[in-house]
Amino acid sequence: MHLPEKIKEIESKEIKIILFYCMELVGFPPENIDSGQLKTIIDFLKGNFPHFKVINIKNAFDLGVKGDFEIDMRHFKSFDSLYVTKVIKAYTLYVNKQNAKPKLVDPIDKQLPMSKQSREEEQKQKFEMIDNWVKEKGEIPSLAYWSEAFRHMIRIGLIKISEKEATEFREGVIISLKAKIKDVRYKNKGLESVQETSLQMKLVSKDSIIKECEKQFIINYYKENNNNVC
Repeated sequence: MHLPEKIKEIESKEIKIILFYCMELVGFPPENIDSGQLKTIIDFLKGNFPHFKVINIKNAFDLGVKGDFEIDMRHFKSFDSLYVTKVIKAYTLYVNKQNAKPKLVDPIDKQLPMSKQSREEEQKQKFEMIDNWVKEKGEIPSLAYWSEAFRHMIRIGLIKISEKEATEFREGVIISLKAKIKDVRYKNKGLESVQETSLQMKLVSKDSIIKECEKQFIINYYKENNNNVC
């Protein structure tokens, strides 16, 4: 999806898609916000951050969740203009500080890709975050690095799946998403809703379907191997 540079240049429906992504990233169910509340956030962004680059809304949430700058990303069940503004301002402060720092790193070093060992170690760490949460809380976390953890679990043999099984599982996820969309549409008497839009986004995005499959594989693993997991 090609996005214009600034918030003032983009259609509200495109900002809505980015906000849905941000909600899911921080573990806030998109269905918990109605269209009126969402419009308030979008209008606020257009009125107060017209020159802010659209892609940087996503970057702000990505880096905030990753922990690259200092901010409490917990939403306390409230995703509103105040919360989004807090993230944007913290991100802007972080970027300004980064730009003010002298460039001490050799440009050649910057171009070096992450080694296989470093990638595998990072994937292991993401898996351990999920594993420790399940052991301590007895439940699946709502927010996690599913793709990285999935790759680690495949590599060490915790999850074993053939190409045929993967294809069938993917088809099952797509069917499940379509069923959820129909159910939401029926409950809302055919009217457009935030939840339906969020599900439609997952259905049309190949990356979203893959991530949903990886997440479900991990959830199934823990449910099959730990009866106490809910």
